[in-house]
Amino acid sequence: MIPFVDLKTQYQTLKNEVNEAIAGVLEKTNFILGEPVAEFEENFAKFCDAKYSVGVSSGTDALYLALKALGIGEGDEVIVPANTFVATANAVSQVGATPVLADADFQTFNIDLNKLESKITSKTKAIIPVHLYGRMIDMDKLMFIANKYSLPVIEDACQAHGATWNNKPAGSYGLIGCFSFYPGKNLGAYGDAGAVVTSNELIYEKIKMLRNYGSKIKYHHDIIGYNKRLDTIQAAILNVKLKYLNDWNIKRLHNARLYNEKLKDLKEIITPEITDESNRQVFHLYVIRAKERDELLKYLNDNGVQAGIHYPIPIYALEAYANLNLNKSDFAVTEQLSKEIISLPMFAELTAEQIDEVTSLIRNFYQNNQSTADYTIKKAKINFGLIGYGYWGPNFARDIEANPESQLKYCADLDVNSLLKVKAKYPSTIVTNDYHDILNDKDVDAVAVVTPTKTHYQIVKEAILAKKHVFVEKPMCYSTEEAVELVALAKENKVKLMVGHIFLFNPAVDYIKKSIDLGQIGKLRHMHFQRRNLGPIRQDVNVMWDLAPHDISMALYFIGQMPTSVIASGETFLQNNNNNYDVVSATMKFTNNIVVNMIFSWMDPIKIRDVTIVGDQKMILFDDVSPLEKIKVFDKNANIIENTKDVSFGEYQINIHGGDISIPAIKSNEPLKEEISHFIDCLKNDKKPFTDGENGLAVVKVLAAIQKSLDNNSAHIQI
Repeated sequence: MIPFVDLKTQYQTLKNEVNEAIAGVLEKTNFILGEPVAEFEENFAKFCDAKYSVGVSSGTDALYLALKALGIGEGDEVIVPANTFVATANAVSQVGATPVLADADFQTFNIDLNKLESKITSKTKAIIPVHLYGRMIDMDKLMFIANKYSLPVIEDACQAHGATWNNKPAGSYGLIGCFSFYPGKNLGAYGDAGAVVTSNELIYEKIKMLRNYGSKIKYHHDIIGYNKRLDTIQAAILNVKLKYLNDWNIKRLHNARLYNEKLKDLKEIITPEITDESNRQVFHLYVIRAKERDELLKYLNDNGVQAGIHYPIPIYALEAYANLNLNKSDFAVTEQLSKEIISLPMFAELTAEQIDEVTSLIRNFYQNNQSTADYTIKKAKINFGLIGYGYWGPNFARDIEANPESQLKYCADLDVNSLLKVKAKYPSTIVTNDYHDILNDKDVDAVAVVTPTKTHYQIVKEAILAKKHVFVEKPMCYSTEEAVELVALAKENKVKLMVGHIFLFNPAVDYIKKSIDLGQIGKLRHMHFQRRNLGPIRQDVNVMWDLAPHDISMALYFIGQMPTSVIASGETFLQNNNNNYDVVSATMKFTNNIVVNMIFSWMDPIKIRDVTIVGDQKMILFDDVSPLEKIKVFDKNANIIENTKDVSFGEYQINIHGGDISIPAIKSNEPLKEEISHFIDCLKNDKKPFTDGENGLAVVKVLAAIQKSLDNNSAHIQI
């Protein structure tokens, strides 16, 4: 039997210290607010980088008292995650306020901050983010939004003891941080217990009174209070265990990495992302997403592994919150996660042998379960429907027909002349001016959507619901909310969703990525993208939405992360709609001081399509317009000479290194052909597309942030 958490083993390692601490309380009989409580409060405040800590009776009571201290009650609204334990919402309900649920982000499982502002109303009085499973939400972005609307933040850090964001611990960002010491937590008591942390003295004094009948001095009750005190015995136990918490968290992280390594090539599951040390996760729970989740869970339980689900029923679906009249379609990500997530055994004392046993069972389940074959297409040739035969359509038709594993069964377009051209070139292809004919044909396996972007969302959504695999041209759609919905629908309907970020299939881009990953250019510093004079002006779209997806997808691919912020400016010269910019300049900032500059224009006399990548050792120029010399590698860098950076007056002394320019041979593979071949391979072998829906969603998130900056006079937008 492999337990979900092994408190017995933990106790055996601390037995003498714990017993001595408990005996000390019994000896002094100071069971209520005895000296160990004050000692723990001081120690835990330091651990959380806060000025004050108040020990209370549970994590739920910590949240309740935080809300009461802020005067939140009847008629107020508090934003909480839809994807969390019910206690977060319960605390809001207990003070008489209304919990307003926000959907989750697929990667972090925490609140999707891109959806947060839409939940804020005149009644909103606070935001409670939950650092779910021990991973902190992006607190810089959250605090930016909260400060914008003058809203206090109460951190629900009940699962995040010791987690950090940008090296700041959980509980130290918001006005108040709330913790649970339920026995199974990373820092667990031997019963219910909790704590509030804050650096605000007034909040601290008020919560101290609220937990103890509204009293500072015995029998002097200045406000209506409660009996929500931390027991002295629990405080004594927590004082012992707090000394070991950092070591336990390190072991949990090690175990999570071991799980990820042993499960990394199993296509039926998605393992949790592990962030860098500055954004340290403490893995209160190790949660995977799995195909055939319920069957896998039963298989693990039947074979002695105590796996579980956290949480199987979202808050909006609970009977207790039926009065909110919420629709699950408004929480597409949370709904999807609730059907896929499994929590595997996770505790500091978990052994490598136990992890090996759990992961071996997972592998055995998928190897022996023949239903996974349903996710592959066994036909000799995949039947494609092409929707749109305009600018890109002819190229798609050509490469679909040229591939020996696919054929173009249908083509839909509103233009009759286009359909005549299709019929003349591909006589066996069925043509139609109604794409629903394609979606209604059960023999069609996949569709390629090559229509104007404004139609993508509706067509792709209908195609997914018709159980068709979908390849959609960039960008996937025009809003983050639509993109999230499409990703969730694709997962729910078990179809592949691939986005046409064609440059990621360019051999030159692959060369650059390998050079960066191998450290051949040194530390990344700066990138500059230009995309200018690329064709006719699109009067129905801003130049940025039409041209930028290529370069954004490359930047995210090269750097391997999302930007932290964007700022953009633009101008309209030729179009009637002032929001359809002809020239846009955008800057993206990433962690590690990486800056990416981009310019997009329909108004330049020459065609420019290039990227410059600057490292501290070498620099690379990718010129896509060049017929032969696609890549130039410059053996050149510039660095400040040591001890001259902090001079008070004068110029820095620069050490300049200049060297040869090399021009590597780049394969001439045609990217669209490679892209379509990859999609077909994913369909035949049940692989995750390289540029899948989540890849498309990431690009749409950046585009939406750039658009927001443009709409708000070049405002700095956090992502």
